[in-house]
Amino acid sequence: MGSVQPDRATSRRFAFLLLAFTTSCSILVADRIKGSGIGTVCAADVDCHAGRCDLGVCTKTCTGPTECPELSQCVVNKCVATASMTVRPALKVRVTYSGKKAGILGVALLTTEPPSGPPALTRRIEGPTFPSVVSFENVEPGRYYARAVVDVDPPSAGAPGPEDATTDKGTPIDWEGTDERTFDVAIPL
Repeated sequence: MGSVQPDRATSRRFAFLLLAFTTSCSILVADRIKGSGIGTVCAADVDCHAGRCDLGVCTKTCTGPTECPELSQCVVNKCVATASMTVRPALKVRVTYSGKKAGILGVALLTTEPPSGPPALTRRIEGPTFPSVVSFENVEPGRYYARAVVDVDPPSAGAPGPEDATTDKGTPIDWEGTDERTFDVAIPL
């Protein structure tokens, strides 16, 4: 039985399709991957490539060891960084407030004071009690300025409104990232 040989036109079409497929594939791969990888610092799910920010660290849902990328492993149904990656202790901010306003507590770590752009990290706590300790995991070493706000209804989309209780300026934090530390921030009355 003889083998079937494609004609010249079929070979060209196949070569064109193969070229088109590999080109489009490389275009997809060459595009910048959005979000950070597992074990990196995040503030929200959109910050992470795998779409999950858990306690300030990018992760991914998993059910077994083959579902996690290199340098991570599946632990309690989430991919976590292995020891070969740098995982820093928690930077904690203790917020005190004795005023009467109630709302969502927002805490931000900024890289400049006064603020000139979005915060490096943020946390929001519904129905806080004071003092309230807010934890930021795996924060890169550096100088930060912590600001806190009690966001009273109506909620503020950006900067605090006149109805909110907020810090007047950021509390400077020199973070070395070697030992877990708690920094105090007071919201005035």
